[in-house]
Amino acid sequence: MTDKQSLSSKRVAVLGAGKIGGILLEALLARGLVSQKQARATVQHAERARGLSVQLRVPVGTDNAGAARDAGVIIICVKPPIVRQVLEEIAPVVTPRQLVVSVAASVPIAYMEKLLPPGIPVVRAMPNTPCM
Repeated sequence: MTDKQSLSSKRVAVLGAGKIGGILLEALLARGLVSQKQARATVQHAERARGLSVQLRVPVGTDNAGAARDAGVIIICVKPPIVRQVLEEIAPVVTPRQLVVSVAASVPIAYMEKLLPPGIPVVRAMPNTPCM
């Protein structure tokens, strides 16, 4: 099985589909790495969620725990001061079978691991706007 096939078989939740999160989600969809059926995203405001959902043709909402539940990969794309809040929201629903990827600058893995249940794999990635 190729990497593309293994990722496309997983539900991906992008929590914080703003600049970087939106760019990452668009790229995953455009390259066929994630299907619209398997993608979920969140933003802070319901009005923005509705517009983004229409634009990307994926479910977009404001419920981080709902989007993270049953996702194989959870991508945290919020600003660093919001990371704690988001991790506390999703902590009750994440399991060690899920991968949490953070693109929040300067938020250490150890900090995130303390806020999540034991055994949750956490990875940091540092994309930037030229990744578009």
